[in-house]
Amino acid sequence: MLGQKVTVKVDRPMGIYHPEHKDMYYPINYGYIEGIMAPAGEEQDAYLLGLDKPVEEYTGIIIAIIHRYDDVEEKWVVAPENMTFSVDEIERQVHWAGITFPGGHVEPRESFVESVVREVKEETGLDIANVQLCGVKQFTHRDGKYRYIVFFYKTNTYSGELKSSDEGKVFWIDKNDLKDYALADGFEGMFEVFENDNLTENYWWLEDDEWIKENK
Repeated sequence: MLGQKVTVKVDRPMGIYHPEHKDMYYPINYGYIEGIMAPAGEEQDAYLLGLDKPVEEYTGIIIAIIHRYDDVEEKWVVAPENMTFSVDEIERQVHWAGITFPGGHVEPRESFVESVVREVKEETGLDIANVQLCGVKQFTHRDGKYRYIVFFYKTNTYSGELKSSDEGKVFWIDKNDLKDYALADGFEGMFEVFENDNLTENYWWLEDDEWIKENK
């Protein structure tokens, strides 16, 4: 796969703001490889590096494949032929991944609730309380060695001033406007669990090397 020449169809060009939501900025060209299906059943997403202007499509070389431990999707990184990037340079440029929830990891000797309160404070500046467990996301990693579990918590009790952090910009969104945003992989499935009291699990599993997803 690495070194293969592909054409990226860019549906989220770099340097633009969302026409209605001015906080939503696209720092790099981002799109998909037409005709190549990802395991989740949609066309393969790709970051396009090495260009200093927005484009509608571009043919380049796959220089990296991003495997994330907190999601089932892979991302391809495409750049102009004969242009190289270090791992650090790639990580810095593709850190943006679309709208998602605040979240993170659990520190040693920290409860789940304590970690939720801390992570939200670090990423948004808000102090939250009365958090309620409302669901989980889980899948067995592709190598089959372990299962990854994410706990969903929600609350309507908070105080303080919303502030962005090194993790990225934060801002309020009317949930009815989410369809107008670029969303992180898997966000819509998670959001459905948050919204539907009859659902408690966002479950992904591999079947014949394809990811199947279901809310339960």
